[in-house]
Amino acid sequence: MDSRFPAEIWLMVANLLPKEDLSRLCLASQQLLRLVRPIIYGKFEVDTDNPSTSSFTLPLLASNKGLAESVKSLYLYTYCPEVLDAIPNMSNSKYLMLGMNDLFPSADQQKLFSQILSMHISSDFLPVVHFTRFATKTSQLKM
Repeated sequence: MDSRFPAEIWLMVANLLPKEDLSRLCLASQQLLRLVRPIIYGKFEVDTDNPSTSSFTLPLLASNKGLAESVKSLYLYTYCPEVLDAIPNMSNSKYLMLGMNDLFPSADQQKLFSQILSMHISSDFLPVVHFTRFATKTSQLKM
């Protein structure tokens, strides 16, 4: 990281970059990695379009509490059992959006998910938002 620029400037630049470029920026230095990771993981999406989410990222969040605390918003478009292991570390999450009414394969899994949420999510967590199967992904929504 170029020490001529304060961290605030690097954060402003990083907030303008697409996620793919942020991942590359993390490779430049340990300082940039620490600055940029919270941006990358701030809005975390679990969907079938990205199989590496369940095979790599969710186990990483389950084992790395510091990284998981970067997750501020969690969007579940598909059920993934690995999310149950990661949620206890997502203590700074404030928002959860569930992608389909039939997201969970069984009522027991939905109950387990609810129990884990109630035990591990902070008291100022915003209410869970459900949207129908006709909704689009957040990347396609106009904010």
